[in-house]
Amino acid sequence: MAQIAVLGLGIMGSGVAANLLRAGHTLRVYNRTRAKADPLIAQGAVWASTPAEAAIEAEVVFSVVGDDAASRAVWAGPSGALAGMSSGALAVECSTLSLLWAHELRELARAQDVELVDAPLAGSKDAAQAGSLSTLVGATPETFARLKPLMAAYTSSIVHMGGPGTGSAMKLINNMVGGTLIALVGEGLALAEQLNLNPELASQVLLNGPAASGLVKMKMASMLAHSYADQHFALRWMGKDLRYALLAAEAARLSLPVATSARQVYESAIQAGQGDLDFAAIVEAPRSAA
Repeated sequence: MAQIAVLGLGIMGSGVAANLLRAGHTLRVYNRTRAKADPLIAQGAVWASTPAEAAIEAEVVFSVVGDDAASRAVWAGPSGALAGMSSGALAVECSTLSLLWAHELRELARAQDVELVDAPLAGSKDAAQAGSLSTLVGATPETFARLKPLMAAYTSSIVHMGGPGTGSAMKLINNMVGGTLIALVGEGLALAEQLNLNPELASQVLLNGPAASGLVKMKMASMLAHSYADQHFALRWMGKDLRYALLAAEAARLSLPVATSARQVYESAIQAGQGDLDFAAIVEAPRSAA
């Protein structure tokens, strides 16, 4: 069994931590607000007041946070996890980050003789609780082999994309495609309503047509019900991921006009106060513009 730290106890992080505990690992946890750690502490986790404290003696430190700023806050600086990690330990970043910050973080870790692995997560709130998340891993073959048994505690699908950085890159692409697809399905439903089509029948056609995917099937019921309070992945995080993906495309000198348009739709929804709803709420964007 391993000595592990988990930083960030949101929907994904709390699921990762709980499943690592169930697997028998020794766990220290950190979160900006301690209340989210209480259920894990009751199960045997140890609270740490800073990321650096959580990382002391940890063989592996997992970070599961929202964006670049939150990732920088838990890793860097005198109270960051890297300051508390031992030489040879592994830093596993499970968050969806910009490629620019992911590269900078890798260099910061290397300076501490710590290896950074990018292993961003995908899946619903239910999957996080059940230990059936998916992960895309960027790591050397040797490091991947070392981490795979730990990841098996909270995942049902592990794809080793290649060397360092490849997991983060693929996650941005995956979320860019998924976020754009849901926005387009929302426009299709809005057009069906405006043309006085039966929304249930329209949804069934879409679910059996070229737009059909696991993600569309997962979100269709809440789209039809206009119900987005049960948040599995916040709209503002999907908007952030589209922004990070387009930054990567810009750095690669690639124009992505469809994803650019989708990002504008998400940004408008965030500005309209929908950022904390589940991202299925993007279906309301064309309705509000009508």
